[in-house]
Amino acid sequence: MDRVNTLTLATLIGLTALASGCLGTHQGHPEKRGGRSVQARGRTDNAPAMKWAKVYLEQGPKAPHLGYVRSEKVDGGYTHWIYDLKFNLVGKVTPHGQTFTMDSQGKEVNEGHFNVPNAMLKVFGYAKYHRVELRRMPTPRTS
Repeated sequence: MDRVNTLTLATLIGLTALASGCLGTHQGHPEKRGGRSVQARGRTDNAPAMKWAKVYLEQGPKAPHLGYVRSEKVDGGYTHWIYDLKFNLVGKVTPHGQTFTMDSQGKEVNEGHFNVPNAMLKVFGYAKYHRVELRRMPTPRTS
């Protein structure tokens, strides 16, 4: 029994020395070395804030080109600004689907709530049973 107590006591002393030695080697945060940082970094979103796309009725190479859409990231999603072929603003869709067309004086006319493809059809004057295809494009140059 003395041998078991001696081994247990020796094991406890060894573990205590080992633990105190390991714990005492670092005070606070580890040092920064070289170009790498050990600090946590915040998440960055690399997606562009605005995206442009061409709007086509239906799909395929001969699909009629209706206009353009500029999608702008805002709180709660994207606002989609809809333009005709001459880049005149003709409508917009809010992140919650509220759809507006522009009257001849440039004032917004509330058309109701739609998903984005159906909102684009509404703005361009087409029925819901058509499909809309969006093709990404680079940001247009301003004159």
